[in-house]
Amino acid sequence: MPALRGVPRAVTTPPGLRIIAGSARGTRLAAPPGDAVRPTGARAREALFSVLTSRGALGAAPPPLVGANDAADGTGTGAGAGAPAPWVLDLFAGTGALGLEALSRGAARAWLVEQRPEVAALARENARRARLAERAHVVQAAVAAFLRSPPDALRGPAPRVGLAFLDPPYDAAGVLSAALADLAGSGLLAPGATVVAERRHGTDPPAAPAGWETDDERRWGEAAVTFYNVLGVRA
Repeated sequence: MPALRGVPRAVTTPPGLRIIAGSARGTRLAAPPGDAVRPTGARAREALFSVLTSRGALGAAPPPLVGANDAADGTGTGAGAGAPAPWVLDLFAGTGALGLEALSRGAARAWLVEQRPEVAALARENARRARLAERAHVVQAAVAAFLRSPPDALRGPAPRVGLAFLDPPYDAAGVLSAALADLAGSGLLAPGATVVAERRHGTDPPAAPAGWETDDERRWGEAAVTFYNVLGVRA
């Protein structure tokens, strides 16, 4: 089978890199060989999404695909009755494992932002494998540039993003703090949104930006994860 356009020929499907639950449960995800990316491990992802589910951060139920009340440009509600399914940002997305897991578990739409073209191409392939490409918008861009000039679908009279993941390279000094500040200033987060920031265990968590509060702190293996809550007034 020929390589898909833009996807590097040398890819792997690590045994633990798969969708854990939801509509795409069991789908194996592709990753570049070596340490070009560092996907959040399966146990950490399972524990992370258990926390998010208990917080109600993923909404009520999986949304329908595009239909009469769900516009293809991302302007529809994306959820039925009950708590709305959130829109998701997966910043420094890598393989897209976090954003795709959120979609599989019921999030309405996700924007997967990855700067490296070959890795962004893999995220698109993973969305296709998981049959989530209709709701997974892969954007090949630097996170700072994306937040300065987000897609039109994210620009609306009221912010719609209810969940955001930030998982930059562990060794990129200052990147996580800068990205949190950029996200807080973007106007994309709805009041009550949850922001999940991952860093190497043993390093200090970034302070919550103005208008946010630090809500929880967890450790899973090498990963330390901070949960922030966006307060009722936009940051």
